Amino acid sequence: MDWFRKRRESDLERELRDHLDLEAEEQRAKGLTPKAARYGARRALGNTALIQEDVRHAWGWTWLERLCQDVRHVVRAIRRSPGFAIVAVLSLAIGIGASTSVFTVFYAMFLRSLPVPDPQQLRFLNWTGGENAPA
Repeated sequence: MDWFRKRRESDLERELRDHLDLEAEEQRAKGLTPKAARYGARRALGNTALIQEDVRHAWGWTWLERLCQDVRHVVRAIRRSPGFAIVAVLSLAIGIGASTSVFTVFYAMFLRSLPVPDPQQLRFLNWTGGENAPA
């Protein structure tokens, strides 16, 4: 896959060079010096780095290449400082676990309806002790 990408990149660079050369020839035909024609061709074509990025984006799969770059970067960072990576992963695990348990309790107590046929008809009873109630 790498050789295919390198070939596409070299084709793109060659095509941009060809466009610059053609534009420079047109500028020289208008009577400019070779140096001025080359400068005019660069100005007429525009930002070549931006053109290359746009073409790469049009090829598609740039998101996959960036994802692979990000994964390689993460693996290098983890290899450089495994202690930090372990602490970060444990912190995330504890945070996710705590959030999950709190939400589970909240859901069970307040959001889920009671397992009865008509929970709207239930009534709350309060026991207020009478004469025989312990003090």
